[in-house]
Amino acid sequence: SPTVLIAAPEQLTCAVQTVQLNGAGSSSGSVFEYNWSGPGILSGASTLNPTVNQPGLYTLDIVNTDNGCPAQLTTTVVQDIQAPLAEAGNGFELTCSVEEDELSASGSSAGINFVYQWTTQNGNILAGANSATPLVNAVGTYNLLVTNTQTGCTSTGSTLVTENTNYPAALELATEKPACGGQPGTITFNEVIGGVGPYLYSIDGGETFLNANEFGNLTPGTYNLAVQDINGCEYNQVLTFPVPVEPNVT
Repeated sequence: SPTVLIAAPEQLTCAVQTVQLNGAGSSSGSVFEYNWSGPGILSGASTLNPTVNQPGLYTLDIVNTDNGCPAQLTTTVVQDIQAPLAEAGNGFELTCSVEEDELSASGSSAGINFVYQWTTQNGNILAGANSATPLVNAVGTYNLLVTNTQTGCTSTGSTLVTENTNYPAALELATEKPACGGQPGTITFNEVIGGVGPYLYSIDGGETFLNANEFGNLTPGTYNLAVQDINGCEYNQVLTFPVPVEPNVT
């Protein structure tokens, strides 16, 4: 009987789409006929080194034509084309206080065999384009490519960075002017138009912000009103209390 030997086949992957089977250790010579059978033989079925492109069982039959004795051996071609996970996260919102932040690929496949690449056409990546947590500072769509370096298989994901444009735009105030005889005035912030509450209030141009929306015991003068929303966005307005005119009687 002929001798049939088959070397362990290479694995099919996303990068390796064809492999060559190797039966070179088998009996060889003009008196031996070879025949491979299996699901994906592209060429060389009657040689010792066929090329295949599908996973499965491959059988080599050899016949010694001098004595008619056959021999047979089967090998298995395996395939790994599993795509990695590419999770680009939920993104975030740019605000007056958040001018830059990190994206996160924490839900993606991880390990020494996986590499990340972030790209964008309309945003801006400040640093870490090949890391799991790139730093970005612009509105746009950010695309994540995850590659398994062992198999060449890839997956993509994307996330969106938006911007808050709901800024405080106006104030509705209630005021009482300082009156004669040293009577103090008051300023009450009744309503903030625009922005996202809760708000902080100031009458000194934002040097001191308070939760209270009413300020009393005020003297004549100019007050730089400021309101700040939860996103750090501010609106400013100037209010002047005139000096009350004392009447003269003659």
